[in-house]
Amino acid sequence: MNRQNLFLTLGMSLCFLVANAQLKVLSNGNVGIGTSAVPNQKVHVMSNNQYQQFGLAVNKAVTDLSYTLGMYGTVDGGSSMTKFVGVRGYAQRETAYSEGRTIGVWGGAGNATDGWNFAVWGELIGTNGGAAIYGTIPGRGEFYVGSAFWAGFFRGNVFMEELVGVKQANPSYEVDVNGTVRAVNYITSSDMSLKKEVAPITNGLNVIKQINGITFKLKSPEELGQKNVMKLDTGEVVVPLNTRLSDENLQKVFSGLSAQELQKILPNLVTKDKDGKLSVSYLELIPYLIEAIKEQQIQIEELKKLVDSK
Repeated sequence: MNRQNLFLTLGMSLCFLVANAQLKVLSNGNVGIGTSAVPNQKVHVMSNNQYQQFGLAVNKAVTDLSYTLGMYGTVDGGSSMTKFVGVRGYAQRETAYSEGRTIGVWGGAGNATDGWNFAVWGELIGTNGGAAIYGTIPGRGEFYVGSAFWAGFFRGNVFMEELVGVKQANPSYEVDVNGTVRAVNYITSSDMSLKKEVAPITNGLNVIKQINGITFKLKSPEELGQKNVMKLDTGEVVVPLNTRLSDENLQKVFSGLSAQELQKILPNLVTKDKDGKLSVSYLELIPYLIEAIKEQQIQIEELKKLVDSK
């Protein structure tokens, strides 16, 4: 071996040793990056940065394709009992601390077409039931959600700080439902320790006499001129409403009150949403009905005494 070949061999060996400390490729195909341990996964990435650790990072991956993916995971095949996981995020300290944060999966998105920014996207595909997003707390674990298709399924307390719309894309209240609500029991806070400026209702009968009950049917979204405008990169397009009332509710004959009429009699029982539509607090009519019955009962007893005295 001449001197030139010797230096070339030594140089390549040295480069290999340096590179080998950062990159390990085993005969079984496993790859280790930044770790001295033998990689037991297909790709094992280790970072020793004290403040930020990125196992796998893709920065400024800009293309002209429909999707630019920082990380993509797909799983197919296997037996019927296999648990397929496309991407798994897991963050936990060995012991509980009073500081720091742990985030299993962090999603952030913004500044794309208005209305098309999703920090976390979950989509249920296939023909079998399940949940696009499943959340649970310690002690609950996995759960059979049935053959239904759920966008979200949660086992544990759920906190929502802002407004919630059910079949209502633009809610005006804490819980805004465009449909029917069913419950085993319905209660409202009424403890006297929560109230001030308490006063008795003295004109219950007079108030009730001014209120007229009505029956009615609900107008369809088409009759109300409602439409759902979807903004796309190429412009705007009208798509079918996904907040429709059921056909059963559209055909049903309801009974109730006119909010406009009640607003003139008991304005504190009527609220207006951000679109100017009025709503009635029917439960608050109960105290007036109670006092009206009591007033009427006094009148009945007075008439009875008058008849008995003759």
